[in-house]
Amino acid sequence: MFEVIKFKSPVQFDTILAKYNDELQHIGSGSYADVYGTKIYILKSIRLMPQVLMNRIQSSTISRTTSYLDAFNEFQISWLLSKLQQKKFTVKNQTYGCQIFPKVICCYLLNDNNQIVKQKPPKTFSAIESIRFDIFDDFFLKVPRENLIIVMENGGRLLSDVIDQINSLALISILKQIIVGMMIAEFALEFEHRDLHSGNILVKDYKHATIKCQLNKKSILIPSHGYQVKLIDTTFSRLKYKDVVYFKDMTSLFENFDGEESGNKEKAKRKMQDFIYEQMAQTIKNDWSEFFPKTNVLWIKYVIYKLQKSLSNRIKMNRTDHRISSANEQNKRTLSNEMAAHRLMEEYNQIIDKCSSSYDFFRNIINRPSLNNLVPIMIL
Repeated sequence: MFEVIKFKSPVQFDTILAKYNDELQHIGSGSYADVYGTKIYILKSIRLMPQVLMNRIQSSTISRTTSYLDAFNEFQISWLLSKLQQKKFTVKNQTYGCQIFPKVICCYLLNDNNQIVKQKPPKTFSAIESIRFDIFDDFFLKVPRENLIIVMENGGRLLSDVIDQINSLALISILKQIIVGMMIAEFALEFEHRDLHSGNILVKDYKHATIKCQLNKKSILIPSHGYQVKLIDTTFSRLKYKDVVYFKDMTSLFENFDGEESGNKEKAKRKMQDFIYEQMAQTIKNDWSEFFPKTNVLWIKYVIYKLQKSLSNRIKMNRTDHRISSANEQNKRTLSNEMAAHRLMEEYNQIIDKCSSSYDFFRNIINRPSLNNLVPIMIL
């Protein structure tokens, strides 16, 4: 761990504060980490626990705690993906490049129990319920808490927060950026994200007309329509580099994902995200170290579902608005684009289940003009 983070020992709390605290704000907390940000940087603080201690303590919440090995693997995955931003990232004499993964700046091992910035006290019952169980406090463990801090570029806003404000052609661009980026990461690093819900997709304004990616000797150009995508959170991800596989064994998390045990009524109430987790678990079958690019296809399918849902809501609102008949040409053009984008998503849904990888899906789109006529990808 120390060889990777380039420190001889854990740093103290003041080291982080001195560099980032002027603008640092708490953004949110997940099952495994707390996230802080400035205008330029994102700091992900992963709460650590030795694997030996995790094995000894019997608690359902321990599965939501990160071992040092898993944290190390997560950092390695994020760092290697960020290397795809280099102009010439070469693996086995093949050159790859894409901007879809945020640049990792540095990493710290923090030897301190304090949080980086003070969070606001909860004001509602639901907020109180979301407060995490703290194994160190609840079991009175007299040992220092260590956190792994990953510092990376700020990739923008959550897609889940702004999806309904983004125009339909930009949504198609976002989807195609994800497809191409995942495809390149598959080729270069045998990468699987394994948790690409809309809360792990960031978008930010982009001033250039096209986004350029590199797949060996071919350049792939995607019209940006004003947005650039960044994919975050490699907690569950899998990657291979120089014959070393980095992954998280999630057997204990997915042992209850058994589609045969759920009745139809229960299934109907479940979210699409749960179905994707279930299909992913069925694909991997607890062989978490192996490469299953099909899981990337499953998560792209989820992204299509979210985009299509947003488009459906917009079209429904416009159709029920009696003023649409007298709307100006701009509004009519917007509705036309939304309907065309929605039809495209339906066509994607018809072929995606048959695809075995992001590349397979990409190839289907490129080889069928009707699937690439909106926001067309170009290969040079």
